Amino acid sequence: MIKNFRKLLNLLKTEKILKYELEKYNKHIREFPNLARLAFDSIGVKVSLFGRFENDELKVLERNVFNKINCSNSTCLDIGANIGNHSVFFANFFNSVNCFEPHPDNYYLLKYNTRKLKNIRIFNFGASDIDEYQYIHTPNDVDLGHSTIETASSLKNLDPNYPEIKVELKNLDNFFKENKEKIIKFIKIDIEGYEYKALVGLKNILYNDSPIVALEQWTDQFYEMPESGHKDGGFNENIRTTPSIDFLKKKNYNFFYEPLFFKRKKGNN
Repeated sequence: MIKNFRKLLNLLKTEKILKYELEKYNKHIREFPNLARLAFDSIGVKVSLFGRFENDELKVLERNVFNKINCSNSTCLDIGANIGNHSVFFANFFNSVNCFEPHPDNYYLLKYNTRKLKNIRIFNFGASDIDEYQYIHTPNDVDLGHSTIETASSLKNLDPNYPEIKVELKNLDNFFKENKEKIIKFIKIDIEGYEYKALVGLKNILYNDSPIVALEQWTDQFYEMPESGHKDGGFNENIRTTPSIDFLKKKNYNFFYEPLFFKRKKGNN
């Protein structure tokens, strides 16, 4: 009796969730692109629930960046394009969007999701400081977005139950010597800890085009800076930086911002 009651209760819950989801889908389809995604991947779930992954972040970029620069005559780079969630949004503003995604499964979905957009070019390789082949490792079955680039030696310390995939990476300065279109005004980088090497491979573009750079960084990448003028060479815990930020400063980037539309929670990034 109790077992049958639980089955009935679960059925009612499922029906209620299904009705709720279908109502949201009917609303989302009028506001957001209908992206192909993996059913049980974290990004796919968030697209289903909210219409677009990281929509708040993208709206901040639209309001504070894209509306203030000449997007219509410039190029955007989406490095770590995943399934194209951000790329499709960027295509609304820029003359051209160049997308880089080394993971074969993500690239397959990226190709499908951007197939009708004439101002998007997609490339099945990632960004680095040199042209090379490395390995991409996904830590679990439901989060391709947190796949990391690993060397052959670093793979030894990772879970062998999730096999690695060999992928191609390129120095984008060299790549754009022959493939550049218009001036590059905006670069988004979200490549799970490989940002610094990608930036080194973009040093000429950073110098010549001075694009705005939006990048994700893990909290454990930040370290305390030596306090200027500190007689003991001590550190100020309130002034933190990363190798990527230091590199950008050397390339004459002087202003750094973090969107504050939500209260930061402790996490990996």
